Amino acid sequence: MTWTIYAQLADNSPAINAEWLMSGLSGLFGARPEFAVRQTSLPFSRAPSVDLVSGTWLARLTYEEGDAVLADSIEIRRVTREDPSGQEASTRRIRAVLSSDEAGEYTNHSIWVTDFLRSIPGVLLFDVTRNEYF
Repeated sequence: MTWTIYAQLADNSPAINAEWLMSGLSGLFGARPEFAVRQTSLPFSRAPSVDLVSGTWLARLTYEEGDAVLADSIEIRRVTREDPSGQEASTRRIRAVLSSDEAGEYTNHSIWVTDFLRSIPGVLLFDVTRNEYF
């Protein structure tokens, strides 16, 4: 089963796009031979994604903004009944989809991606599968 994280961005979060994600991931993982960082475009999406690949493991990060993101943010707060930051509902996020890792071979990789997302000022991380902030 894949793991999806919404990294909801606040007003004080930096301006983010695919190039920003590419630069950040390349800076953290680019010198390690077991990782490849590449920009991709999915067939039914206008937004480019950035893939972090190691062996059979993949993390795909996509910057998203707009009304659909706002609607999701409002729904998340309704379902969780949480407002962990006290900020307005978010219109910007990074959607991170991480490959299934039933054997636990890539656990550290998932932690490193989560740490990368957590390092963004003003970010709130939401686990879509478990419907909770973390």
